[in-house]
Amino acid sequence: MKSLSIIFILLLFTSITTAQDADAELVFQRTEVVVKNGKLTKTHTYEITINNRSGEEFTDVRIYLLGLTKVSNIEASIKDRFGNLVKKLNRSDIKERSTRQSFSFYEDDMVKEFSLKHNVYPYTLTYTYQEQESQFLNIEYWQPVLGLTTPTKEALLRLEVPKNYKFTVTENLINPPKTDMLSPDKNIYTWHAAYDGKT
Repeated sequence: MKSLSIIFILLLFTSITTAQDADAELVFQRTEVVVKNGKLTKTHTYEITINNRSGEEFTDVRIYLLGLTKVSNIEASIKDRFGNLVKKLNRSDIKERSTRQSFSFYEDDMVKEFSLKHNVYPYTLTYTYQEQESQFLNIEYWQPVLGLTTPTKEALLRLEVPKNYKFTVTENLINPPKTDMLSPDKNIYTWHAAYDGKT
């Protein structure tokens, strides 16, 4: 049986305030997971506002390729405080390397990484990518926070599976999903989360 882990290790659904003193803010995160014809497709979208130099740790993006996972459609851009596009990610800016030590005989685990920054604060980094797996045990491990002191304004996990698809869900400190079972061939589950960046 497949499993879905939703781990939100911080207190949820507290009052959300725009944390001007935070180094960065996760404005929006969307994870769409689709199980269809025995294959797993996940689309990830992040929108992060960088308020100062300390917040730039989140502009160094790493996407891990574990086992047979295929990652594609990586896109990223930066908008200034007025919403104007100031920079886009070039394909040549994406680097791929092994996560293993150089003495290892196996180089299965890889990481794609890039860095996209601007020199005027605040600015917003948006990036998206897609993962595909044909063999999998876990559907998704969802943790919609960037750090203990980084607010999450809005996060969403959407899971679409065939009708009568068997899976287990592990939830921690998060409300139950909204469920849509009206379609004759699939069920849709949606989780929402937010965090004010204060422990």
